[in-house]
Amino acid sequence: MDERQNESLLRYAEILKGEDVDLAVAVGRHSEHLGVGSAIWADIKSKISLKEGMTLIDIGCGCGEVTEQCLKDASEYGFKLHLVDIPEALSRVKREMAGLIPNSTLFWDKPFPQVIAERSFPKKVDVVLAYSVLHYTDQPEVFIDVAVNLLEEGGVLLLGDLPNVHKKGRFLSSRTGREFEAEYQGVTVNELPKYKDQFDYYDKCENQNKKINDELIMYVMNKYRAEGYDVFCLSQADGLPFCRTREDILICRK
Repeated sequence: MDERQNESLLRYAEILKGEDVDLAVAVGRHSEHLGVGSAIWADIKSKISLKEGMTLIDIGCGCGEVTEQCLKDASEYGFKLHLVDIPEALSRVKREMAGLIPNSTLFWDKPFPQVIAERSFPKKVDVVLAYSVLHYTDQPEVFIDVAVNLLEEGGVLLLGDLPNVHKKGRFLSSRTGREFEAEYQGVTVNELPKYKDQFDYYDKCENQNKKINDELIMYVMNKYRAEGYDVFCLSQADGLPFCRTREDILICRK
């Protein structure tokens, strides 16, 4: 486990110990985003195909609205679900969503990719989902490669909600982005920091994992296409919490 991943898991565990946990904030969104889980799950479903009898691994599933929607669909579609997260998150799922959990659901309370060493962890699956997770590791290339190797023939990996620092920089250096950000923060445009372009933003920003950037996106596209996979960089649906500054990658095994 790398340093960033370890620190992130410890911080997340500490948040979940609180009695009155804001689950939107706990997973890196804002309080006003509470209630958007259905929309997020609908966007995820538009990019993966849920089928009866399939197996899905949700890495870093959390214990909020998206997990709740996933559990409901696992029952409706009749697919096997593997939920991977820290013990504090999984215990909340078991306690607060007990009536929604299909019998086929399995829980894994070890971090990814270490969890794959578990003897009964599935070797090949139909869908791997890692939503708003990749930026919590200093080794995104390793994380992705292990996840790709879990795919069955015809399987798909969705790396969702990627906070690409260059994409955010392009947005915040544009007039549209500056006007949006000013309105969101309740300030004037002139009160915002100015960025010449995405590279200027990259150099100045301090609160993002800079390894999630255009170079990583292109690396993934080129590497796995060269290995025979279909790879797509996808936008998020309008109305999702950070749709203007984040994107998804879908990797499909032929």
